[in-house]
Amino acid sequence: MNIQYLLNKTVDREDIIDLVHRAELEPNDDDARRLAHVCAEANVSASAWDGDKLVGFARGVRKLGGCCYLPDLVIDQEYRNQGIGSELIQLVRDAVGEHALIMLVEAPDIEYETV
Repeated sequence: MNIQYLLNKTVDREDIIDLVHRAELEPNDDDARRLAHVCAEANVSASAWDGDKLVGFARGVRKLGGCCYLPDLVIDQEYRNQGIGSELIQLVRDAVGEHALIMLVEAPDIEYETV
């Protein structure tokens, strides 16, 4: 498996919605559509691809003062525990600067991959 990581690549809405469902985070369709909508407004994003298949996505919102909120980190269930989440966070960190504070925003009642 050769995962390709891309920074600020435009990701199709359908790919995001499909990834959210494959991540098995028990999202409803409104959650998937919300993420697909807000991705276009991200200050920084990182995506992981296995060929043409989106297998991971991180969305960052950079604020003044050296802080970057990471409200969305989604990894395909079949690709978890391979370091994809860590790599996506590192890409965001590299994009916003090594001294930026990256804050992963947790959603209630969701089981996250350990990164």
